Amino acid sequence: LQEITQYVFSPDSEWLAYTKRTDNGQTAIFLYGLAKKAITMATEADGSNDPAFDPDGKYLFFLSEREINPTLGSFELSYTVNRTSRPQALVLRADLPSPFAPRSDEAKPVDPKEEEKKKEEAKKKEPFRIDLEGLRRRVVPFPVAAGNYTGVSAGSGKVFWLSVPASTLTDSDAPKASLRVYDLEKRKEAEVA
Repeated sequence: LQEITQYVFSPDSEWLAYTKRTDNGQTAIFLYGLAKKAITMATEADGSNDPAFDPDGKYLFFLSEREINPTLGSFELSYTVNRTSRPQALVLRADLPSPFAPRSDEAKPVDPKEEEKKKEEAKKKEPFRIDLEGLRRRVVPFPVAAGNYTGVSAGSGKVFWLSVPASTLTDSDAPKASLRVYDLEKRKEAEVA
């Protein structure tokens, strides 16, 4: 029996996303729908963990341990693997684009009436929903370098996580983590603290 860990409710409190170890020994993100009382495996069993719903209801963010790039040690000439995690975005609805899809850079004339209409439409929030069909095919990695990451959380338009440097056996003090933020609008990663 595998335990459920790292659970979080959706913005409408109708879905629970959680991490659970699978039969292959790796973790995956699962979704439990309260209305239908059904469980769906939302990600591959590849070390996916730390789910966090986007408060706007478009994405489920998480970390995945799928970046395997061994380095050769210079003393024992054996391989070690570090920096295996990368933030991922799971697009919850089939009609939404990837948060990292290419954008047009063409300048368009701004009509004040159209701009006002867009603002009004943005205020009308669509009800939260998850399209389960094809869900695992809508996972996209963040365009950031792989690292040793933990602790994903999401705010409106921003995703946060901790970056933890690799430690050695002779470190007298534990290395200090840094808080990272990714701005989905600007598509930029930065260190917060």
